[in-house]
Amino acid sequence: MACTADDGGPGCGAAAETGTAAVGANEGELIQQLLYLQGQRALAYAEFDRGFRTYLQDMAPESEQRYLSLVQTSTATFAALSKEVNVVEELIKTELQQPQLAGVIRDIQQHEKIKLEMTATLHVLKKSKAVKEVERAENGGGDAAVITDDQAHSHGQRGAGCCSCGPPPPEPTMEELDAAISEATQNVQSAVAHINDILEELRYLEDDG
Repeated sequence: MACTADDGGPGCGAAAETGTAAVGANEGELIQQLLYLQGQRALAYAEFDRGFRTYLQDMAPESEQRYLSLVQTSTATFAALSKEVNVVEELIKTELQQPQLAGVIRDIQQHEKIKLEMTATLHVLKKSKAVKEVERAENGGGDAAVITDDQAHSHGQRGAGCCSCGPPPPEPTMEELDAAISEATQNVQSAVAHINDILEELRYLEDDG
């Protein structure tokens, strides 16, 4: 059976317990290690998303600081786990001489990159939508007023030496944000489904071995 992030019994090897792939490990042990690392990734994503949802509840300055701290921690965690997976991939490729299996792990890594990028994009988009909803509520249900370039000039709001600057680009509408959120969500779900399909095949190989 695969060793998951919550396992701690004798079925989990030393490599899985320490999170470090060992030189000389066989195919089953390296697959087990990969599955363990993917379990750790899942836990990190759960914490990352939970922290973001907590931040969106009030978007207070202290909540934002906690979220930004979580972003730094999560980024470091994802980077460390990616390096560990790279080690497993390299051992399978060089030690076990199995380039096809190593290519499967490379495929996981590429889709994990897409998943992380799209997750970060989702956070940005959802934050923008939340801010716009607050602004709309403060304006009695309407969109925030947009100051044109001429209005800014007449009120002395254009900076010196900025006469050649055009008006700022329009902010995305709620409909545009919703569409972007939907697209990013689909991209995340597609990456997750692809990764899970590969992991299911690897679990079958581990159990079969």
